[in-house]
Amino acid sequence: MNSAQRAQLLKDVVDNEMGANGIRPFAYAYKEMSLGDFEDLALQYEDFKNVETREILETDLELVGIFGMRDELRNSFKDSNKTVAEDIKFANKGKINVIMVSGDNLQTAKSCAIEASIVSESKASEEYVCMTGETFRTLVGGIREVEQPNGSMKLEFGDPRRFETIIAKLKVLARAEPNDKLALVTGIQDKGYLVACTGEGLNDASSLKQANVGFAMGSGCELAKDQADMIILDDNFGSTMVAVSWGRNIYDNVKKFLQFQMTVNITCCVFTVVASLFYGRSPFSVLHLLWINLIMDTFAALALATEPPNADNLKSKPIKATQMIMSEIMWRQILTQCIYQFVVLLIMLFLAPLMFGFPYMLFSPSIEDVAAGKVLKHNTIIFTTFVYLQLCNFFNCRKLGATEKNIFEGFFNNFIFLIIVFGLFVAQYFLVQLGGVLFQVVALEFWIHACCLAFASGSFLVCLGIKYTPEELAK
Repeated sequence: MNSAQRAQLLKDVVDNEMGANGIRPFAYAYKEMSLGDFEDLALQYEDFKNVETREILETDLELVGIFGMRDELRNSFKDSNKTVAEDIKFANKGKINVIMVSGDNLQTAKSCAIEASIVSESKASEEYVCMTGETFRTLVGGIREVEQPNGSMKLEFGDPRRFETIIAKLKVLARAEPNDKLALVTGIQDKGYLVACTGEGLNDASSLKQANVGFAMGSGCELAKDQADMIILDDNFGSTMVAVSWGRNIYDNVKKFLQFQMTVNITCCVFTVVASLFYGRSPFSVLHLLWINLIMDTFAALALATEPPNADNLKSKPIKATQMIMSEIMWRQILTQCIYQFVVLLIMLFLAPLMFGFPYMLFSPSIEDVAAGKVLKHNTIIFTTFVYLQLCNFFNCRKLGATEKNIFEGFFNNFIFLIIVFGLFVAQYFLVQLGGVLFQVVALEFWIHACCLAFASGSFLVCLGIKYTPEELAK
């Protein structure tokens, strides 16, 4: 075959007929060569990827045939009706940019990427969207190793500005070498983004180690698994999305717990100090505080940290490494809930005896009032109201975002949360009714419990009001 025939064959069969349909082409050709000549060639050129070696080996070959192998896109093992294309679209909803790095030729890689919805057919021909590793290296001015102050080596581009332009559009990198993938991961990280990398072979080990999160395939080599952070046992891209969903969900659950913790701690500390100054003593006994601490630590962690992931977790934007864990909407919720709870507790501190029909001198109760249990009843009402306020705030903390206005959405998604919260309501009621001298409480009428709960449920309206408040007014 002459060069013109070879070029025509590559264009018509390899690129257009096979590559465009996602088929990997394999050409089978041979020529007769003595063993001695071959051994001399092997000794002279140890690396058979060497251009000169390839030219000698690929001269005067007789073509036997071209075979095609198609690697079908697999469906999810957990849901046979779900394709990888749906997983890619799912990732895009979560503002995750998926880039395909492949050793296949450009046409094959591009066809697979279109089928997997990594890139649309209309955009595949645009500049910088799909390219080979060789073109990539040329455009970015080459990839070089630079020694860092700590003695480690780092890959850098000759033209970082061009790389920034390319990475904004790049979707497919074909005929990629190991350093191309590693440089791509490093370069994206240098731009301030978090990178997750998948791989299975020896050549992927360095990229898996460099990435913020390395996903090794379960069927991959041991070195790749050793360098990775997570191993995908079913070799399925959808499993990486499960990992992302759980990762974002854990982050959100930590924020929910922090929001609850900040609210209850600030309210409890401020109210205890203010009540002690005006009241002459703390309305909470030691056992009251121990019960409150049990609610805001152990039970709060179990209730809020066990919320399962949902579709909204992945729709949220990725979290930057420098981003503060406490968002602006969380601070607004914390401050407004603290103010509301503090006002309700002050009402109970100064007006509860009049409201519930057992007036007495708040700051200097008489011996008769103490003997009649009025002071103890007053303290019990304050304690009960405080606990009910925190239990209602559990529901407010379930939804963090400003757009998540319905705090009861997905109400039955987490039975652990429901069991804990409603169990605490029941436990609080019976603790007050039966605790007696041990817990320094006195049994309250049912209607008083209902009034305390009504005041506490007002926090739902406060939460809703904050979320409907325009950001301009909130600032």
